[in-house]
Amino acid sequence: MNGAPFHVGGLSGAGNLTFASGTYGLGDSINTTGIALTGTLGVGQANVSLVDTDGVDLGSLTTLASGTLGSLTGFKLESNDQISGSSVGIA
Repeated sequence: MNGAPFHVGGLSGAGNLTFASGTYGLGDSINTTGIALTGTLGVGQANVSLVDTDGVDLGSLTTLASGTLGSLTGFKLESNDQISGSSVGIA
């Protein structure tokens, strides 16, 4: 995804989700599965804010490249999940 501010409700499932640039708000603040990923999440030079009532379930691989990934309710990782990147911000 690339471009202007983008906001969407809940998001779940496997697959690859990449944010090249722009500002994004994803999730559902009144749902425990507002964000439940099992695939990969890539954040380029984007500002991505994720929302989930009980914390954002990140997928198997989250890669950040000069972008910012944030969540007011925190992040959850399974034992085999990984976060990688350089020059990144996680809030």
